[in-house]
Amino acid sequence: MGLSLPSEEREVGGHTFTFTKLTATEARKVQLVLMRALGPGVAALGQGSLSEGALGDALSKAMKSLKDEDVDQLVKLLAASSRVQVDGGNKLVRDVYDFFFAGKMLLHWKWIGAALAYNFSDFLGEAGSLGDLLEMAKGSQ
Repeated sequence: MGLSLPSEEREVGGHTFTFTKLTATEARKVQLVLMRALGPGVAALGQGSLSEGALGDALSKAMKSLKDEDVDQLVKLLAASSRVQVDGGNKLVRDVYDFFFAGKMLLHWKWIGAALAYNFSDFLGEAGSLGDLLEMAKGSQ
């Protein structure tokens, strides 16, 4: 059976990345990390208005709930399925991670966001809007 995972090239912060879909097992692991981290932030959004301050507070709560081990696991899984054009070649992000992102933390977070958007587009697409996502989160509590 010649199954292969789809991939797609995307520009992120002026760099060309190739994202390959995570396997179902890897995606489940990433999703659990994200739900653990984003749960408090999404819950906070559900309790108030969607003002810029509320969004900032929700993001702050989500970031505070992330543990170093969660970020390590998230990066490890995404870096193994992402490639970047660097030094004239297409390198696995896991092989160049520490040197490529040194001094480029904004690019680092944009890469994570792009990798998550690529891998979870069906889930995010089904949510449709922040309001729908809030309703889904409320229903799962």
